[in-house]
Amino acid sequence: MKIIKGSSYTQSGFTLIELIMAITISTIIVSTIYSCLSHIMRTKVMVDNEREIGYIANSVIERLTRELQLIITDGEQKLLPPKNKTSDTYAKGVTVIGEKDSIVFLANDAGQYVHDGITHSGAIQITYRVATDPEENKRYSTPTYSLIRDETPFSFNYENA
Repeated sequence: MKIIKGSSYTQSGFTLIELIMAITISTIIVSTIYSCLSHIMRTKVMVDNEREIGYIANSVIERLTRELQLIITDGEQKLLPPKNKTSDTYAKGVTVIGEKDSIVFLANDAGQYVHDGITHSGAIQITYRVATDPEENKRYSTPTYSLIRDETPFSFNYENA
């Protein structure tokens, strides 16, 4: 913009140096804001994931606690034999067995509800075991473990269970 005063005129406006400085300062401000916002979003995702894991772990512990409270202790029933050793039997009154990576017990009315309406009621043999996940172990260098719950309707004849 030119301003004319009398016979001489003066120029007003921004020099190239001023423009470069303004753009540099604006770039620094915008990159700082972007860095802060992306850090906030990463933290939010991490907190949400930890909250989800905590919720799942709490649900599993509550269910396991409920099922352990329903263990049959009357001494009349006994655990079913292991699937791969049906000839093995347990003594009468054995309703809980804990091993290195599993626990097997008889519980009363602790059956899983299935979406088609079938529910296992009465005595149920429940097995909780820890096993490595072969699919996850292919992706990660450290082993990934899963908690697996098996439920078998209780029957004195294992083949009918």
